Amino acid sequence: MAFSEDSKFTLEVLNRVLAAESQSGVKSLSVLEITIFYANHFDYEEQNGGLSQFFYNCDCSPAFVEHTASALVTIGAPRTAEVVRGAASLFFHRPEGNLGSTWGDYKKAVDPEDRLKQYDSQLPVEDEDIDSLLECFILKNRHALQKRPP
Repeated sequence: MAFSEDSKFTLEVLNRVLAAESQSGVKSLSVLEITIFYANHFDYEEQNGGLSQFFYNCDCSPAFVEHTASALVTIGAPRTAEVVRGAASLFFHRPEGNLGSTWGDYKKAVDPEDRLKQYDSQLPVEDEDIDSLLECFILKNRHALQKRPP
């Protein structure tokens, strides 16, 4: 299967952003690249394990969640961002006592009614395919995302 030039460019940008973040951290990225990083991270985690995997792998950090939600809004997925923010609220008010030693124990302690499942059921949001929106965002910002010679 041959990739279009747009798809090749999108993959090149994604790979470059992920490598730069891995090597030097998110603070080393441009504003556009930060948006790409957080939107892509959410898409990957959610596609591979739902919101539970996303929250597990971002350690339920309020800052990470807000960066992610802002990135989703920026690429054109405001309703998905609302779901992420709503689901995140389950983890921001930790109860007193033992939270367990596994992710499953922790989720039961902070979300005994398993409301996360209700948020998960709202995804994917119709007309907000994150992968497609992210590709459109990258292509729309193609000029600014061109690799600059050293």
